[in-house]
Amino acid sequence: MVRMSHVIKNFQIIKQEEYCYIFLLDCNNKIHKCKNMSNIYRVVMNYMGQDCSIEKEVEIQNFANITYNKLAKQNNGFLMDADSIHICDLLGCDSELNGIYSENGQETHITITPNYLKFNPIITVNGESVEKMIDYDENVLNILVPEKYMQKENELIRQFTDYLNFNRFQIYERVYKKSINNIWDPKEEQAFVNIIPIKNGQAFYTFTDIIRNEENNSIVDPVSVIYTNNFHPSYILGEASRVLYFQYDDNDKENIDSYLSEIAGINGFIKAESIYKEKLHNLGRFVIDTMLSCLWLVLIFLSYIEVSVSSHKDRKRWTSAINALTIVIAMVICVFASQVNIIFVGHLNIVKGMILLVGIEMILVLRDYNDERIYGGRSNEI
Repeated sequence: MVRMSHVIKNFQIIKQEEYCYIFLLDCNNKIHKCKNMSNIYRVVMNYMGQDCSIEKEVEIQNFANITYNKLAKQNNGFLMDADSIHICDLLGCDSELNGIYSENGQETHITITPNYLKFNPIITVNGESVEKMIDYDENVLNILVPEKYMQKENELIRQFTDYLNFNRFQIYERVYKKSINNIWDPKEEQAFVNIIPIKNGQAFYTFTDIIRNEENNSIVDPVSVIYTNNFHPSYILGEASRVLYFQYDDNDKENIDSYLSEIAGINGFIKAESIYKEKLHNLGRFVIDTMLSCLWLVLIFLSYIEVSVSSHKDRKRWTSAINALTIVIAMVICVFASQVNIIFVGHLNIVKGMILLVGIEMILVLRDYNDERIYGGRSNEI
């Protein structure tokens, strides 16, 4: 008859192996995704016109608009803005991502651009590419609506007609129309919403580690606005400062920040952050934290055994073994640290791990010294 303790023990081993497999599989998937994004960068703006005149703000908006359009044309630049979904997650909103404002007034849609679909293809309910269905008329707002939300079509049309009117006309009339250097002069015509029904179950990758990390940083079945350069430039300034991505060949001789300065027509206005390096940095920190946590638990367990041994002679044997293990672990961490440098992870966790190991080493040495002082020359006889 099989003992229940054996069943439980075997089950625990299976679960541990399963967790290890999931951990390794998750790391492998993240590394693979990192490699696919090795030439993708995010734009970072050093100055967005805070605390300045309307004229200066309009000037900066024009720089941002020029930058976006050139990157979109030359470097497959695209927007991927899912910050509203991230805010909903942080606030614990239970609202569906159907594009309708949540109870607390939060947006429940994401914003992308046509170039985004080159990196994350989406298909319509008829199996066609979404890119073929986009209407580029400046008075038309294109939105992607998963099939399961199509019953809200009329409500979506009303809401996003107002959304287009605000971002295209009203903000200009209320704030920027009187600016002497304003170049935005839209023809106020009737706004239309072009709803493109898409198949359910399609994921939109967010290109950031802070959104839906447990879901591979992807959002499934959101209503999506497709920005086609038909909003006031103040909109693209807000987007380009946070969620503008582009491709750049790292083998190019020109420094990427110099390239961006050339694109924007102004020095020091923008710089680039590598998505590849950022993700490897975060992945490396995760791996190191996991390794150090496991090593810490192992050392605590072995130290507990060493303390529990009643014989001083046996304790010395355990102490010697743990000292040797500590040295080996320290060497392993040092070797791993050299690899960590390659993936751009800081040394903070390495330092913490080394301090922990040195601390344990000192405790064991002091214990040996104390035992020698107490037992003296009789220690070998005990």
